[in-house]
Amino acid sequence: MLAVEAPEGEAPPLLSARAVSEQVAASLQANGLGPMAIAPEQQDIIEVVVSLLGSLLHDPRLADVAKSSIRRLQGAAHRAAITDEQFFEDTSHPVRQLINRVAAVRPAHDLDDENLEARMASLVSAAEEQLVKDPAALQPVFQELDQLLEQQARQYDDSVAMVIQTSIEQQKLLKERREKAGLSPVAAPRQPPSEEWERWLRKARALNVGEHFVMNHGAAQAYMTALVWIGDDFNPYVFVDRRGHKTMTLTLEQVAMNLRREVMKAVREEPVAPVERAMSEVVEQFHEEIVAGAARDELTGLLTRKAFLAYLDRKLPVTDEVAAQAVICFLAMNNLKQINDAFGLDAGDEALRGWSQHITAHCADKPVTVARISGGELGLFWESGGMDAALPEVQSLLEGYFALPSGKAETTIAVRCVAGLAALDSSMLRPEQVLEAAVRACNEARNQGDNAIVVAGADQRQQEQLKQVAGYVKKSVERNRLVLLLQEAQAVRADRPSLALLQASAEDRKGKLVPPVLFGEAAGTTEYGWDIDLWNLRQTLRWLTQHGPDGERFGQLVISISRVSLLRENLASAVLELLMATEIPPARLCFSITDRDAVGNLEQTAEFINTLRAFGCRFMLDEFGGGQGDYAHVRELAVDYVCLQRAVLEEARHNPKDYAMAKSVNELAHFMGKLTLARLPGNEDADDWIKDLGLDFVIDQSRMMRLKIR
Repeated sequence: MLAVEAPEGEAPPLLSARAVSEQVAASLQANGLGPMAIAPEQQDIIEVVVSLLGSLLHDPRLADVAKSSIRRLQGAAHRAAITDEQFFEDTSHPVRQLINRVAAVRPAHDLDDENLEARMASLVSAAEEQLVKDPAALQPVFQELDQLLEQQARQYDDSVAMVIQTSIEQQKLLKERREKAGLSPVAAPRQPPSEEWERWLRKARALNVGEHFVMNHGAAQAYMTALVWIGDDFNPYVFVDRRGHKTMTLTLEQVAMNLRREVMKAVREEPVAPVERAMSEVVEQFHEEIVAGAARDELTGLLTRKAFLAYLDRKLPVTDEVAAQAVICFLAMNNLKQINDAFGLDAGDEALRGWSQHITAHCADKPVTVARISGGELGLFWESGGMDAALPEVQSLLEGYFALPSGKAETTIAVRCVAGLAALDSSMLRPEQVLEAAVRACNEARNQGDNAIVVAGADQRQQEQLKQVAGYVKKSVERNRLVLLLQEAQAVRADRPSLALLQASAEDRKGKLVPPVLFGEAAGTTEYGWDIDLWNLRQTLRWLTQHGPDGERFGQLVISISRVSLLRENLASAVLELLMATEIPPARLCFSITDRDAVGNLEQTAEFINTLRAFGCRFMLDEFGGGQGDYAHVRELAVDYVCLQRAVLEEARHNPKDYAMAKSVNELAHFMGKLTLARLPGNEDADDWIKDLGLDFVIDQSRMMRLKIR
């Protein structure tokens, strides 16, 4: 199928998807089938296989000899994927088993690299011949590979055991010499380390024997190493290479410094086969491409409004320090309609594209993010510098004359603009609020004429509303006005029980319920966030105790944990203390943490999750999939559910790009082994859409029940 030339004894290079397609087409023509076009689904398969093999070749866990053999297997992988649909679905597929075994091969003691390469080339060649005849009859090749892997594992273990024994003897000898010389085994007192340096020393002390690392310091290229022994008082740390030979001995301080400089990175040795691990990376890569496509405006190439807000959501923690630095500008082309009317829509598009490029070029060397909000309106974000930095830049943009050729002889289009600016205020809890303040300022500028700039403060109405809600948060705790609300997450599949999402809100003095979303946002930024989380957990346990049959129909009860609570040192202990005082099984409870809070407090979140999981609790990552770009934290955190971000689904039913992104987020979560939820508006027939999207649970936001507890 594929003929890849390479010097004798060397592995061929990995062919690109285009090169593979060309060879397949040439092969079809050579067999008398004429210049047949490759079907789109086959082209997709070719691209996936190339990405899969490419991911394996970039995996630092694989030795060079394994990567050479995998390149030789490219033809077999493409043939299997195109002719057998089970290749991607069945983990026991013969070709996948072959690649997984080959990927595990590493340098051996009894074979030099050249002889091992030759032996692997012979085995791969035999496997390829057998695959053409009968893929199911690969057992002789598998047996020989298994024997080789077992032999290498024994040799590695023997070598590591020798390194450990030598290290123990050396430390014992050194200790005896120090004692004979009358030297104290305790090091001389040092200046207490800084808080930041102590943090890295703690990370170094937390390393465990058996962990693997990628080292990219002191060698021509990065290499794999394993920690096999730690001496008394964390000194020294001994590392070995793939053969089990000692490569380096480091002190505690050296290990901490390598971790801090990221020249030494931990590699998780999960019980996942190389092909499965690579397929996960390919799924994530394709997802990122979909997200990137949905995040960019087709006309200007700038971020879309939704992507801009998602970006701001990651950049705008509500703290006074950030509030003093961040500014949003809403910049509007004030005469786009007149341009369209006078010169046509194409000329208007060209004017908008040119104007956007002009703005982007002006901001290229500055810490400014630019997005197209809608029509002829752009959003600009300054993460630092405050109004002192933003206002002069906007003035410069508006004062500079900007004109474009109209397409008509000796006629130009003059672009006229107005701008509104808003500085972030700690009372603005969401990026949308800051953007809305800038929009209102821009509307005021429109009334003042071309080149006008209006600087807005925080919206007074919003300030008053949030201040009022913050007051309710305090009073609700002090005067016992909290109420427990339940929303049901219905399972799409009939064989799964629903989930119950429990959240707290409050009643005002007239008995009217404060909007739960607004109450939760306000509570999460006050000192009372922990009190409310604790109340929520206690009331949930009481409700289950008092209304057992009502709670039995739910698979698990989901309780939110706020950012304020995550920062408490004794969070896990406080939760466990409550669980110990009740007969409710911990496995009935699921704790929900927003994706943003988890990423911002990764160490605390991971520690909380790992502690509670040991007792049977489950976990949910809420507001997931806003285009963060790096989803490594989802694999790091042992969560069971992910709830898709509301913004991901808002326009998915009407926008193909947004739908593709929502579906990709859902598939990505499934590939990571998580069940998915989404909040959808009520009173709409979305059954077919939900099934096609592949969600596991759906939360009807229009229905919420107030629970009665004695």
